[in-house]
Amino acid sequence: VAEKEATGIRRVIMKIAYTIGNFTPVGISPYCVTTIKKIYHLKNFPCICNGIDTNYYKPCKIEHNGIRFINVGRLQSQKNQSLLIKAFAQIHKMFPNTSLEIIGEGELRPELEDMVDRLNIHNSVVMQGISSEILKKLNESDIYVSTSDFEGLPVSVLEAMACGLPVVATKAGGIIDIVRQGYNGFLVEVGDMEGLVEAMTKLVLDTELRSKLGNNSRTLSLEYDIKSCAQKYQSLYLEI
Repeated sequence: VAEKEATGIRRVIMKIAYTIGNFTPVGISPYCVTTIKKIYHLKNFPCICNGIDTNYYKPCKIEHNGIRFINVGRLQSQKNQSLLIKAFAQIHKMFPNTSLEIIGEGELRPELEDMVDRLNIHNSVVMQGISSEILKKLNESDIYVSTSDFEGLPVSVLEAMACGLPVVATKAGGIIDIVRQGYNGFLVEVGDMEGLVEAMTKLVLDTELRSKLGNNSRTLSLEYDIKSCAQKYQSLYLEI
């Protein structure tokens, strides 16, 4: 997202690079393309969406109890896991068979752990830290939730989609390009606690809906296979 990527002197340097330095920007999602056009006043440049290995990330459901929410990302303000924890606290009060796993590390971990304790949901929330078993964790889960304030095109969401998970997400940057309302998930406004809880509730209550949206997630994820991404970059380098 161009306005988030660089400010001040860095933005000036990048504008010079793009206009007279013969550098080629690459938008990693259609949304990102619109921000680059707006900030740098450019017209023609490629859009190559981030890719994932859909042969590796695929559905292989692992039996588990209850309904599991999962989030993968750095524990930083941009990802806004505090919103997720607060929303989950409401969900768990209504549906005691739910749990939440947050995978990632960052400077906000102590603050988030304190929040979990204050909300008295420490028995249902796992702050996993860094994990080398993302594929397993996704396939042990039922619903992926992203509460970011802004994004480019998050690989973590694409990986969850490839594993057949329905997605609840804020309308943060390029997420709107991969999560389609009512097709493979639900979108809410950035920071919208009420909307987040409502969307999460819908998926908790409806097993068939979770399955339908999850299958659609898998289908949609195939459009973002890493091989296609790599081929487009190769073509761009050869062209330049």
